[in-house]
Parts: sequence; C-alpha cells; structure tokens
Amino acid sequence: MPQTLTTTTLEKKRVDPGEFVWLADNHTPGLRVRISNSHANTRTVTFYYRYRDRNDRKLIQTKFGEYPGCSLKHARTLVDEELKPEANDGKDVRAYLRRKRQATAAREGETLRALIPEFLSYLERRKKSAATVVSLRRYLRPIAHKWGDRLPIDVTRGDVKDLFDSVKADGVPPYDIDGSPVISSRGQRKGGHRAAGHTLSAGSSFWTWLLDREKSNTELTNPWRGHKDLRKESVAGTSNRVLNAEELTQVLQSAREILSPGDATPLLLMLATGLRPGEVCGAEWKEFDVKISEWIIPARRMKYKEADHTVFLSEFATNVITSWRKIRKGRPRSLFPATSKISRRPHLSPDNLGERLARFKIKGFTPKVCRATVRTGLQKLGCPKEVRARMSHHQHLGKVPKSYDHHPFDDEAKDWWNKWGQHLSLISQGEPSQVATENLR
Repeated sequence: MPQTLTTTTLEKKRVDPGEFVWLADNHTPGLRVRISNSHANTRTVTFYYRYRDRNDRKLIQTKFGEYPGCSLKHARTLVDEELKPEANDGKDVRAYLRRKRQATAAREGETLRALIPEFLSYLERRKKSAATVVSLRRYLRPIAHKWGDRLPIDVTRGDVKDLFDSVKADGVPPYDIDGSPVISSRGQRKGGHRAAGHTLSAGSSFWTWLLDREKSNTELTNPWRGHKDLRKESVAGTSNRVLNAEELTQVLQSAREILSPGDATPLLLMLATGLRPGEVCGAEWKEFDVKISEWIIPARRMKYKEADHTVFLSEFATNVITSWRKIRKGRPRSLFPATSKISRRPHLSPDNLGERLARFKIKGFTPKVCRATVRTGLQKLGCPKEVRARMSHHQHLGKVPKSYDHHPFDDEAKDWWNKWGQHLSLISQGEPSQVATENLR
C-alpha cells in the first residue's frame, strides 16, 4: 500500500540479504522506490516513476535516479514539475529523461564521443601497439558517428544489432571520432561481414573498459556480449584460400614482371618467411643483419608482444633483401615507405599491396593468403606443427603448454626456413622441387 515516504524509511527499511521491496509514495502519486539488499549486504535505493500512457493506456515504469545522489525532495520535485507534465501531454517520459541525461553528459564529458578518445589514450598509456590503436579507432568510428551524443547506458542490444547491419551494408563512415572527415587514398572503406565483426569486437572492448573503470554511475551492462548469431555472421565466408602449386609457381616466376620492385619485394618476403602482412610491410632496415642471415622484429611490432621474434633468413630471402637494397639508394628508415603523400602510415599498407595483387588474375589472392600458403606448404613438406607455430609466431594453445613447454625451436626453425627457401628457389627457376620428396620418405 502507498505510504508517505521519509528519508528514515529509505535508509532504515529492513530488507533481507538477496531480497528487494517496492514502496509507493502517498505524497507524490507515481513515485516509487525499489530498495534492494545484495547478498554482500550492499543496499541500493532507486527511484522510479510509473504512469499510464495516454495513447495506448499501457502502464510504463522508468528509472530516473538513485538515493542518496538523488534526494527524496528532489525526486518529488522532479516528478511533480517535469515528469508528470510530460506524461499528461502524452509524451514519452523515457525519451525526456534520455535527452536530459545526454545534455548533462555533454556538459560533464560523459557522452560516447567524449569517452572514446579517453579509451584510446588509455590504450596508448598501456603501450598497446600503434596498429591496435589505429584499428580500434577505425572501428569505433561508427559508434561515435551514430551515437556520439548518447550515454553508454542508453545503448541497447537492439541498437548493437542495428549498427552491425549498418556497417555490414555501408561500411565504416568516413568521419573520425571528432566528426572530422577521414582522408584516405582508398576513399570510404567498404562494408561487409568482416568490418561489422571488427566493429562488434571494438565495441565490446570499449564497453568492458567502461565497466572496469566505472565510467558510468548507473547500472551499466555490456550490450555487446553474447550475440552468437552476429559473431557467426561476422566470420561467414572466411577465406581458407591457399595458393596451389601452379599458382605459387606463377607468382614466383612472374612477380617482378607483373609488379613494381616496391610491391614484388614484400610479396616475395612474405612467401619466404610466412610472416603477417603488417609485419613485413612495416619492416625497418635496422632490424636486419644480412651477414648472419637474421631478422629480429621487435616485440612492439608483433601481434603477440611477449618477446622479439627472430627470423632466420634463407638464401632465397637474403637474395630478395639484397636485391631490394641495391635498388633503394639513400634508404629511408622503412624498407617499404608509403607511396601516397596522404597515407597515415610511414610504410606500405597491406591493403594497398592487396590491391596490386589483383594483377595476377588469381581469384581470392590477398597478402594473407601468402601466410596460409607458407604454413600449409611447410605442413606438406613434413614440418612439425610446433616448428610451424614458432616460425609464424603463434601463441601456445592452452595454459599447460604455455607453462611447461619452453623449448624455443630455434635450430629447427632455421633448418625449415632454409628448406622452404630452397623449395621456393627451385620453383622460381622452373625446376622440380625435391625438398618435398626428401622429407616424405
């Protein structure tokens, strides 16, 4: 039954652990209070306003504050002077409260557009790689563009699904977090299931940070979690493309004829090492010691930043680098500097390299296919999976191997890089490779 609420009631009303009670205020009809007590004996007092919609006569209840941040006196004043008039005029009280929160958040810097730069700055302070920050910034752009003036608490699971579909259909908007146009040599990035999936992951990471850092004083939940249907859709059609023997022969024998030296060299280096496209395109001259045939990639440039990654260069790979060094007179810092003046990166982009691979007329041929081709080729030659993982810098799967298996496989990796390089050399010269036959006996 309704009763005249008092501050003492809000503070002293007995509620058993794990339970809650509802109280209606006789002084201000429509004002209700939910008093809950967690199992840890944490008391929460939340104000609600309940009213009947004038159009469809549905009973609607909406939360608008918590005690003691919102006092009982202020709650009564808010209901009488703001919420009741809105309800009496047939307006949506929830929309009114949302606009009011957004206006307050804009003044206090709590909107999504204000919080995203703070999240990115946090990542930089945590020494996350530049590639990670750039990628998250790109795929948080749809959130800033669509919901920049909203609060995190106002985003629902339905909103997430709508944004997923929007990015899949139209791509990432060509506007930065602050609303400024994004200059790109490729123009507006196309949509697709991969872009939508990256947006889903970026949004989930951002909301996790909001929850961990308590960036909202309301009961914030993560609307990005779950969504198994969207996760499945985001990886639909993921390519398992690998160059077959004929295609690999075509690429090795015609790379320098079809591509410029600046594009053929990173392509051949990817096929010689099996590294990720970004790791090859971002290579710097100081990382190489051709005399001892080693390439040490600093941990900051690797996907898994546990330690530097040592690549033992085969004769094939060394010849590729040496030939490129003769061409690059007055060498800059990067092996493959950016060719576009408006590029944000100082080096060649894997995306730009991928566009040039279309000249081979090989369906589905992308820079990432080179990495899959190397690992599959090594497997076919008889290379153990532990050595393949070492060569491609993949993490241990599971806690037990990571805790107990510490053999570096350096000698084995060096041997197999040399065998793979010999295999590529024979193919590029039009000779049959005997490496596979030797290792399958």
